[in-house]
Amino acid sequence: MKPLLSICIPTLNRPDYLLQAIHSILHDNSHLNEIEVCISNNCSDSDYSEAERLIAASSKLCAIKYVRQRERLPLDHHHHFVTEMANSEYVYFLGDDDFFLRDQMGLLIPFIVAQKPDLAIFNGFSVDADNRYLGRHFYLESTFYQTIAPAFRQLRDKGSFGAVLVRRDLLLVDTFRKLYGTDHAYCCYWAALFRKHERGERLRVFIPDFPCVALRCASKNYNHIDVYYKKLPYWMTVFRGMLGSGDARQLIDETADLVSKMNSSARFLIDLADLGYDLSRIEGSDPLLFRRYRVKIIVCKYLSSSSVYGLVRRFYRTYLKRSPVRVLDIDRADFNRLISSAAGASRTPCGGRDLNRAKRPV
Repeated sequence: MKPLLSICIPTLNRPDYLLQAIHSILHDNSHLNEIEVCISNNCSDSDYSEAERLIAASSKLCAIKYVRQRERLPLDHHHHFVTEMANSEYVYFLGDDDFFLRDQMGLLIPFIVAQKPDLAIFNGFSVDADNRYLGRHFYLESTFYQTIAPAFRQLRDKGSFGAVLVRRDLLLVDTFRKLYGTDHAYCCYWAALFRKHERGERLRVFIPDFPCVALRCASKNYNHIDVYYKKLPYWMTVFRGMLGSGDARQLIDETADLVSKMNSSARFLIDLADLGYDLSRIEGSDPLLFRRYRVKIIVCKYLSSSSVYGLVRRFYRTYLKRSPVRVLDIDRADFNRLISSAAGASRTPCGGRDLNRAKRPV
């Protein structure tokens, strides 16, 4: 039977986090017959043997596909590849360092069945490398959108990998490919939604009323400065060229102006420096913006490194923000027997596909 939902996980050098992600999916076994898990290992250097044993064992519980790439694919190509592995009506993009919150799969599947969304963007919890709760990732009010303008204005920058559920037929191959090189090609669903709007069809875009996933604020395989000052502007340029005139172009132009204002704001610059990024690297990603705001960037760089700023930041976080610190648990089913039985099995948990063989996206 064709699954309702494919959970697509591209992974690179994070076997321990991937184990947690798999456990979080398999814990709630009431809906395992309605999902499949698609995992693509992007030619990792790390040892995935334990994760591969769990994947082989888990294939007894639900449909699970695993491919290990023979050579490393660019980010967008890899996201596309794991999407093409899916054989379902819906795709949920899950980062290999993210995990489903306890019992939320029991809400996600009924939500899909009842609402039949085109797109859903979820609130989520932010956690650090050790699963310590850092707060809400987004503070989005539960909303149902039927038209493109309010949906795009509210959600155009909220489609974080790990927070997106989308109908698979909105992930068109040609559109996905045109956005290669932007690091956000998986957001090609917006083009399909714009075209649906142009045909006069009602959209079904949701911010659901429940969080779904813990999104990890840990070491990333990308640089935030490159993303915000190079990749996102490039995505908007390509995306704008794909659309016609009228509402679509106007919305993209509005977004470009907002991104430019955010990227040049003192608060955003200081936040980037606070994350450990060297603001002088902005020059290499967006030379025009750097020249225009050179003085502000230099001031923010030195302000963020000052002892006074450090004291103010610690005071705010300790006495004003006072976010509760707790560790989010990942429930682990008893896989010992399954793993033991799989230890001597063939390492082809993809229904006989060789883990060392993988095709590029088609």
